[in-house]
Amino acid sequence: MEDEEIWKTQFKSSTDDQWDRMAEMVRQEIAAGDITPLAEVFPS
Repeated sequence: MEDEEIWKTQFKSSTDDQWDRMAEMVRQEIAAGDITPLAEVFPS
């Protein structure tokens, strides 16, 4: 439960600029092929 509260606090305090930078990092990882599809991680 304590960990959950820490995550909530961190998400609430994130700025739009931080979210934008994180999204850009994800876009770059996708473009570089540095991802694993969820279907491979959690096969049905």
